[in-house]
Amino acid sequence: MTLNDIQEEVTNFLQRNLRFFERVDFVIGMSRGGLIPAAIIATKINKPLITAYIDKQDNIYFDRKEWINDKVVLVVDDIVRSGRTLFLLEKYLKENSTAKELLFYTIFSVSHLRDKQYTTVISSKEMKEDIILPWDYDRTEKIVIKKIEIPNLEQNKDDV
Repeated sequence: MTLNDIQEEVTNFLQRNLRFFERVDFVIGMSRGGLIPAAIIATKINKPLITAYIDKQDNIYFDRKEWINDKVVLVVDDIVRSGRTLFLLEKYLKENSTAKELLFYTIFSVSHLRDKQYTTVISSKEMKEDIILPWDYDRTEKIVIKKIEIPNLEQNKDDV
């Protein structure tokens, strides 16, 4: 999965669902995986982008609640696995803002990991297996960096 694949998937979904996106006043990108697709969407529909972050202890950081009052808000994340992250943000936003409507979009949904107690979101693609996205480098077991030898050009010019 590359950044170009992500951009293509989001753009295609956007074009197929313009009516869905026309209602949006604000885009919230979930840090960190949702920021790239949220930026693509916000740019293409010409709407403001703000971010939200949920740490490993489920603390939510979102400091622009007043901006979304009486607005239709689209929350964007890269992938929904269990659905817990978006559920927690939805609950937080409902308790701490007066958004007119909250919409949720992810690029991918991993069906076998979904927890049925969490709200359904609109996703571009259902996946049977979990995937690693370009920004998930810390979720991979090992990163291999290949050392490339660059010849010393000064040394080699006499050989020519």
